Amino acid sequence: MTSNRFMQLEDTLHLLKFEPPSLSLSLLSASSSSSKFAAGRKIRRRVHAAGVTSYLTSFVSSPLSWLPSDEARETIWDLAGKRLSERAGRAAAGDLVRKFRIPLSAKGNDAVNEVELILHEPSLTEDNLGLKTWASSLVLASQLRYLTDNIPPIRDRRGHRPKVLELGSGTGLLGLAAAIVWPHAAVKLTDLEVIVKNLRRNVGVNKHTLGQSRGVSEDALGVQVEVLDWSLSPSSSHHQPVKSVKYDTFDVVIAADPLYSPLHPQWLVNTISENLSLDEDARALIAYPLRKGYEQERYCFEKIMVESGLTCRHTETIHGVKEDWGDGEDDGEESSSGESVKYGVWAWAHKSRQ
Repeated sequence: MTSNRFMQLEDTLHLLKFEPPSLSLSLLSASSSSSKFAAGRKIRRRVHAAGVTSYLTSFVSSPLSWLPSDEARETIWDLAGKRLSERAGRAAAGDLVRKFRIPLSAKGNDAVNEVELILHEPSLTEDNLGLKTWASSLVLASQLRYLTDNIPPIRDRRGHRPKVLELGSGTGLLGLAAAIVWPHAAVKLTDLEVIVKNLRRNVGVNKHTLGQSRGVSEDALGVQVEVLDWSLSPSSSHHQPVKSVKYDTFDVVIAADPLYSPLHPQWLVNTISENLSLDEDARALIAYPLRKGYEQERYCFEKIMVESGLTCRHTETIHGVKEDWGDGEDDGEESSSGESVKYGVWAWAHKSRQ
């Protein structure tokens, strides 16, 4: 009888496994500013979050003397502890390996037109946010297939290989997606030194997928990773950068969710200005969530971009974007409507600048 109770309890704890919202592309549409970004959460029975937490805590704090063996007790303690950790939110989670499906064609979302990327996310803290894959990067990655016509260096193959620079690559989702959706482009992913180790790891993990998508061997991918600190750019500091992108220019500069400090708008615009080609066809593709509390950063970024001689040629807003960062369970119901993500395609207002 005790053995049966143990098996029932073990099954119950397995059924209580809590998975945070995944960043899914399956229901994302780029055609309208009213598009909805699905959280991709599996349908499950509604349970009261506080009640589940109390239920799990009762096992963690109990000697479980009624169970038949030490092994059974360790199993229940371990499972209850895992279920509690899952409900603490992404910030409390350990290392994760996540899979993202990137749509290749603007004609549909079927599996034939998708490529899967595998990304490692180390355990993270709020002072190392670049180690997490943010929803804005997935939103923009999913739009690349539609945006080709708005980016002349990618659209018009004029005999030279277009060069793409990603700023603040984080786990690399957007940059890797660009390398796949735009296989004829040379892509450079950049971030701070503390982030780049994991970024290189993710490029390595996806070498085979990149090679297949780009039609080249794994040794000739045309995808690079470098350290780039925006605060050390000549326009942002009196000091020359110790480690930075070499002083060539890029046909396309991309970035997702780059504004989370009052200093970032100026640093970001400086870095874009220094690295974006002066050619009239050069483009900067920037996305950021319309997150509460960051209105000033967004305003300053757009204002400084215009003051720097850039103009926004195309913009879209995607609504209902769900992040998986924050508290865990939410009484089994979807949180409200989610955030909105805005992206813009920027170009030089004039053919050249002094």
